[in-house]
Amino acid sequence: IESDYSDEYSDEEFTPTVKRKKNDFRIPTWATTPELLRGLESQSRVNPDRIFGKVRPIRVNEIFNRREDADTRRRPRNSSMIWEGSDALTADDELEYIRRMGFDQ
Repeated sequence: IESDYSDEYSDEEFTPTVKRKKNDFRIPTWATTPELLRGLESQSRVNPDRIFGKVRPIRVNEIFNRREDADTRRRPRNSSMIWEGSDALTADDELEYIRRMGFDQ
């Protein structure tokens, strides 16, 4: 927050500025501690479904507040937007995903 007294209490004029390139990002030292890296590594194997639960099916008509039988002016799509029945993920699909992500089971 800028105030009327910011110049009076600022030592910016005495601090040399370092010009950096646009993509010159320096990782803060706290972000490279061994403890943090170990914690992040152990969390990387946790299946998010165990923390947040399974993702519920998305019901497009509820999101856009439309009746199932409403005559809409939506343009035709290639997808039915219905991911149930033969389009649903199988138990084998889900297990393969867990295996490929490296999650603990």
